[in-house]
Amino acid sequence: AGRADAAISVWEKSLELSPQDDFLVLRIGLAHLDMGNKSQALGYFEKYLALKEHSMSAEERRQIEDYIRKCKQE
Repeated sequence: AGRADAAISVWEKSLELSPQDDFLVLRIGLAHLDMGNKSQALGYFEKYLALKEHSMSAEERRQIEDYIRKCKQE
C-alpha cells in the first residue's frame, strides 16, 4: 500500500502540471480502485471519460464504464 500511495502522490503532482493528461487520470483511478478506494477512483474514471469523450473506442468506453460500475458497487 505504501508504494501505491507514493505512486498516486507523484501522479497527482504531475497531474497538477498537466491536468488534461488522460494517461495519468486513468493510472490514478486504477491505483485507487486496486487499493479499494472506490470513491476516489470513481472521480478519476469520470474525469477520464470527460477527457476522452470523443476520442475513445467503444471497447475502451465499455472498460471504463465497467470500472465505474465496480466503484459504485457496495
